[in-house]
Amino acid sequence: MKALLTKILGDLRRRRVQAIVIFIIVTLTAGVGTLGIEVLNGSSAPFDQAFNQQAGAHLQIAFDGRVVTPDQLAATTTLPDVTASAGPWPGSILPFANGTAKVLLRVLGRADPGGPVDRLQIVAGHWASQPGEVVLTRSFAEASQLSVGSQLTAISRLDKPTLTVVGEVTDIDEADASLQSLQYAWVAPSQVAGLLGPSDHVDYVMLFRFRQAAAAADLQQDTQEIEGALPPRAVANTLTYLVVKQIFTVNSTIILGFLLAFAAFALGAVVLIIANVVTGAVLASYREIGIIKALGFTPGQVVLTFVGQMLIPTLAGCIIGAPIGVLGSIPILNSSYQALNLPATTLVSPLLALSTTIGILVVVSLFATFPALRAGLLKPVAAITKGTAPGPQRRSLLSALLQRLHLPRPLSVGAGDAFARPLRGLLTALAVLIAVATLTFAFGLQSSFQKVTAIPGFFARPDVSITRYGAYPDSTLMQTL
Repeated sequence: MKALLTKILGDLRRRRVQAIVIFIIVTLTAGVGTLGIEVLNGSSAPFDQAFNQQAGAHLQIAFDGRVVTPDQLAATTTLPDVTASAGPWPGSILPFANGTAKVLLRVLGRADPGGPVDRLQIVAGHWASQPGEVVLTRSFAEASQLSVGSQLTAISRLDKPTLTVVGEVTDIDEADASLQSLQYAWVAPSQVAGLLGPSDHVDYVMLFRFRQAAAAADLQQDTQEIEGALPPRAVANTLTYLVVKQIFTVNSTIILGFLLAFAAFALGAVVLIIANVVTGAVLASYREIGIIKALGFTPGQVVLTFVGQMLIPTLAGCIIGAPIGVLGSIPILNSSYQALNLPATTLVSPLLALSTTIGILVVVSLFATFPALRAGLLKPVAAITKGTAPGPQRRSLLSALLQRLHLPRPLSVGAGDAFARPLRGLLTALAVLIAVATLTFAFGLQSSFQKVTAIPGFFARPDVSITRYGAYPDSTLMQTL
């Protein structure tokens, strides 16, 4: 074992450049790969924890108040698959003004933030209990630069009543306001009617939890049962917790896709470089292979000398890269907890980092072993003979073709040397291909997104959008236009 280790370390000193290149790329691969796996493992944990703590709704349904009554809605709470429910809460989608900015909010009349489903967590101020008070989600308040004490003007009515923000909450049943999702606002139930404009009507929102809600098919069946118990067209719209969860983790999903793509590119470059280095080392070491086999090295030990040269810089890269990936995942995962007002929890798993390291070592071992087997199978005499005798001159088909085309001699000679050994030439070409693909992916991604989002009408957004609300008369509208 001592002789084997001495041989490996000696060969590493002779191939410092190759070892440094492998170390750098493996460090990158281990860091990015570990970061991606940690994000994948922990991205949904904050939502799941908050969903359980706040008894989030499996299904939110808005009912048309012109078609159904609260008594009819109360009957849906006794359906066989319903385990808990909340509501019906009266409300409507109404326009508000905050200075010069205008926004639509789904206003609900809710007496308190607790209950069996969707327990809202107050993070600032208190709950709305008096006329003229409103509670907002923290994400909407931050996005709109509002705080406790700020005022919103209801522009659905001609008298434009003013509401004072008295509280901020986190709501697990709706997406973050930064994603341009429709946000809830809560008032005292008695105040909903006083905010409606001439063309507005009351609708009702109910929240449900079910026995079976793990899949979209389960929730679709539950929705159909509720619709069947009510008059036709009573359901205005629905929203499942699976959609909210998907929206909540969209940032992590995008980051994860990029990380895994870069990790795959880097790992591909590593294995191609290693296969190329080992192949070249075997071809250049025939005489040395014959000598060490004559001294007593077994075929397995000869293979290990080449594999060990690749594993040492790989292991060093993993030891440095994997912890960097773990540390990099902590702020990404903690930001999700902060968005839900949960205490930051360390979700990183050392076992995942160890698994990443083991996986990289296994892949490197395999791709180093295959070309090294050639050295292990050589006979000592044949290896020494090949290493001392001049090798046969090799010519590639590409070199011959270039000579027939009367291209410059340096070009045909260079091509002949590059592809005299087709396998090594192919490995080199693939390594360059992966490098170019990685650079194109990295530098082209941002510019591609910028070009797509700059397309006129992207996401159906016009340059100018004008919306007339109910309290704005036709004559004034035409004059304004």
